[in-house]
Amino acid sequence: MSLSLLLMTLGCLAPLCVYGRGTSKMPPKSGDPCMPVLPTPLQKLSEEEKSCLFTIYTMSKLFEHKKVQKALAKQSCDSDDSSEPDIWLNRHKSNGWCELNMERINSEYGPVVMHAHGSIGSINGARLFVKTTHNGIWIAIYQPDCQDESGEKDRNEVIGDTIKRVRRQILAPESIVIEKNVFYTCTKDGKCVKIVDGKIQKSVSLTGHKNCDGERRTLPYCGRSLGLRRYNANLFIAADAILGIFAIDFEKNFVELLVSSSKLVDGKKMLFPDDLDFPDNDTIVFSDASTRFGLPDFLLAFMEHADDARIIEYKFSTGQLRVLVDGLNFANGVQIHPDRQSVLFCESASSRIQRYYYAGPKKGRQVIFVDNLPGFPDNIRLSASRQSFYVALFGHRSKDSPDWFDLLGPWPMARKFLGELIKLLPDSLRPYVYSLAPYGIVLEIGLSGNIVRSYHDPEGTVIQRISQVCDDGGAYLYLASFENNYIGRISKTFA
Repeated sequence: MSLSLLLMTLGCLAPLCVYGRGTSKMPPKSGDPCMPVLPTPLQKLSEEEKSCLFTIYTMSKLFEHKKVQKALAKQSCDSDDSSEPDIWLNRHKSNGWCELNMERINSEYGPVVMHAHGSIGSINGARLFVKTTHNGIWIAIYQPDCQDESGEKDRNEVIGDTIKRVRRQILAPESIVIEKNVFYTCTKDGKCVKIVDGKIQKSVSLTGHKNCDGERRTLPYCGRSLGLRRYNANLFIAADAILGIFAIDFEKNFVELLVSSSKLVDGKKMLFPDDLDFPDNDTIVFSDASTRFGLPDFLLAFMEHADDARIIEYKFSTGQLRVLVDGLNFANGVQIHPDRQSVLFCESASSRIQRYYYAGPKKGRQVIFVDNLPGFPDNIRLSASRQSFYVALFGHRSKDSPDWFDLLGPWPMARKFLGELIKLLPDSLRPYVYSLAPYGIVLEIGLSGNIVRSYHDPEGTVIQRISQVCDDGGAYLYLASFENNYIGRISKTFA
């Protein structure tokens, strides 16, 4: 069977067997009926090393890189076709498995990303084997040193001195902008507010409707802004998950809808505008977290992992919209990199941050910035020093106590079936199904994607459900949340 057939199995609903990290089973021993014997180079792995081995039967999507897909389709494992660079290493030299030449692929096509029902991210530095059998296609991936949990082992439990500012006066401030003693934020009741010295000084309603309380029934006419940025001396721009992209002038009590969420982009409505940033004065880059599910059902997008999120570009001068990146899983926070040639965006449902180059010599390239985060990344913001980024994680992942997202990760049909059941539940019961274990976690990440430090509240007793972190340029970090009715503050100094 040619590997070109592999690309024809996309979306295949054949039985699935997954072994390795994030599942309850270790890779099988020789003779296990669920899979072929492991490739010879992987048979001598220790039990500890096997925790870094993934073995997957059938793929929902193999490679994100379209040029690699094309090369695989043209050049099968057992052919001598030289029309494309040789992407194979040790053809049929190991129990019928073929090893991909990752060094050649990376040099020819750039860094590659692989999806296995949401369980695999970057495969740079990994060994990847492919085998076709009478009953399906198998992929074996060995990622050395995968046990490092992205800063988890060096955590410092310092979220303990939080000051809860403006408590009970603001409802779930998802995103904040801080300018000395002035805070700007938008809340779940359809308002955006200016806070000076801990007191609300200005309040702007996005739609002018009354009786907005953030509940599901009021969202369609009240809106719910998630991402907020200052655009110029007078205007702020907000990404509203229900209504679209707004311009706001707090001093003039002025609101203008720039982009309606009903507008089609590549034939699809923007169901979930989430966060944004500005590459230049004429451009907004924003995330659309899902084209299938809106804010009230946002966790269904997590469960289905349907590659339906995207990053969109909007031009002020022309009003034109175009998709920069698609095929994502719950695209969330957006941050322009200080190189001014690339944009970072959090892919919450895949627990990673990606980087897309919109200018410069790497224009058009998409790479993994940081992978396998110990939680689900929400917003990302540049530090005051411009030498790092702060990332809020609104849930915690641990191999010792995996949550139900990780437990169901390898089984897309089970996740989808559960999602269909949840749709049948009344709104009042859905929060109980959606609830995650309480945990507060913040990461500081370097400009190259390295984890600098992490802040934890393991029990979530002080703060949890953190959606954004802002650096005031002094001694403190300020914490926004899509659930808490206050803005938290923590010291940057380690305990």
